[in-house]
Amino acid sequence: MITRLIIHGVGTFLHNSETPFLAAFLTYNTRFRILFSLSILHYERPRELAAVFPEYQPQAGWRGLRTENARHFPSSLWLQVSQTESRGDM
Repeated sequence: MITRLIIHGVGTFLHNSETPFLAAFLTYNTRFRILFSLSILHYERPRELAAVFPEYQPQAGWRGLRTENARHFPSSLWLQVSQTESRGDM
């Protein structure tokens, strides 16, 4: 699942260490869970994003690599912190 969270495109501002750091942080860390990933919504639910954000113009891509500039590529990852530890799926 971690490989699906952040898809790095050529020439992005994202750092190479971000995905491994996130994977290490979430491994066996039961207090945090992924609430939602905007990059996954960008790839799998662009119409829903456009319904919520009418100005949203999805950046075209092919297999996780961008094919054009000057469009939107949301990449925020939202985490939720629980007050108690749980054994749920991350």
